[in-house]
Amino acid sequence: MWIHPVGTEYNENPMKSSITSKQGLLLLSGVLLTVGVSYIPALGNHLVADSWVFVYPRSLGETLAFFHHSIIPEEWGAFWLRPLTMLFFWLDNVVWPGTEWGPHITNIVFHLINVMLVWYIVAYICGCMKNAQPGGNFFLPGFTAALFYGLHPLNVGSVGWVAARFDVMCVTCGLGGLSLWLRWYNEPGKMRKAFISVLLLIFAVLSKEQGVVFLVVCFLIALYGAFTRDERRSSYLSGCGVLGGAIVLCLVYRISVFGGMGGYITPEKGVYAIPPLAYCAAILFPYLNLFPGWSLTPSFWISSLILLVLFIFNRKTVKARKRTTVQSVHIAAAAGLSVLGFATTSPHAGIGFSDIMGHAESRFAIIAITGIALMAGIAVHVLVRSVHACRIMLLVLFVWGCTAAWRTDVQLQAWKDAGNTAHQIIQTVLGEAPSPPRNSHMLFYDIPRGNGQFAYIFGIGLREAILCHYPGRNDITILPRAVGKNLKAVDPDRDYVFRYNTSRKNLERLFPQQR
Repeated sequence: MWIHPVGTEYNENPMKSSITSKQGLLLLSGVLLTVGVSYIPALGNHLVADSWVFVYPRSLGETLAFFHHSIIPEEWGAFWLRPLTMLFFWLDNVVWPGTEWGPHITNIVFHLINVMLVWYIVAYICGCMKNAQPGGNFFLPGFTAALFYGLHPLNVGSVGWVAARFDVMCVTCGLGGLSLWLRWYNEPGKMRKAFISVLLLIFAVLSKEQGVVFLVVCFLIALYGAFTRDERRSSYLSGCGVLGGAIVLCLVYRISVFGGMGGYITPEKGVYAIPPLAYCAAILFPYLNLFPGWSLTPSFWISSLILLVLFIFNRKTVKARKRTTVQSVHIAAAAGLSVLGFATTSPHAGIGFSDIMGHAESRFAIIAITGIALMAGIAVHVLVRSVHACRIMLLVLFVWGCTAAWRTDVQLQAWKDAGNTAHQIIQTVLGEAPSPPRNSHMLFYDIPRGNGQFAYIFGIGLREAILCHYPGRNDITILPRAVGKNLKAVDPDRDYVFRYNTSRKNLERLFPQQR
């Protein structure tokens, strides 16, 4: 049962006094508005690299089967990999076809849903006292967790890069499943919540394979209940069985789509301790490797103003509250989410410590950030009770929020720079080849993979980016990574040869006679 002081009652609907009150809704709305405003600049960023790959117009069947014949190496032959996220990429072309801002909106919306879910879970864990009096410190745990998650600068690599939607949606489904599983843990007789939770947890895996972390955490929660609550052991064992079956299904699914385990863990690639440690350090101090020429944009100033208003509002409503505790299983769940989230980064041996500190592949840290956000909210609930402590905590959150909003803004500018370079490459091609002859070839040399801020430009995706601007032209052959031998077959009356000039930072057309 819930651990609570003598003389208080267990609230069957703990969210009633925390989420549905006007004060709680106001604070949650303020956090969502702050995060939304911070990410508004992303709507003006051009698509880059993989983003073009996933938003390229295809039929639903072609979209779902995309990995089978494209990005994944042939020896893996992945089929129907991450189908849920691929479905939403397909929907982008149905809802707002041909736009670059549309796919960005989808990412931001899922991120805002995640912020709400983080608030909800922390409020459920910490806001279960029926006699709790409304006040700034009563809402502070959820406010802390949601603000930490929503504005953490490392999340820009997932939210601001359209192709990283896999990570964002994985967290959306995982948190949705976790929130229902926690409700079922305290009301194990309501199996409907359990089955819906398991369905969402499976959706997390179908969004990205790392979603299995949420499945494992929920399994451990049920296992804990089976060992500590004798009167409900059968219900918890049933929950373990359902989740165990889901984990087996996910394992079979992964083996099936790859023809083996495949992915990041292969016989040639092991696991390493440095990446998890580096990602942990980057989460705690995400301020290295600033984009040169950055500036303070209106979105930063507006976000900071909203934070100031929330700080003042919270400060004026602070009231002392009774000492309360949190179930150890909930603390363990948040900690487990963090630890397992870090563990999923261990196969990335090719990324150095300094690279990760500078936001290289920061999308891999999103599950760990989620777990730490939950832990931060729980810690505030347990440790911050007096009016004085609450006001100090609010000041800390205000300073951190403004700093995080600034760093988020700077990182979005790094992705804008990458997008501008990708856009310039595409526009040069269209200018040089407004109407390519039938069966023409386009050869590209030295196309930059990314900028100095670990924002991608074109590793893959150049072919799709160009073909998007030649609708119906299936006769054009594009070699994004041409080699010298390809020049021998160039027809000067039909083909195009391009090279990116790194010193001038522009794409140049090379003529066949210059080879």
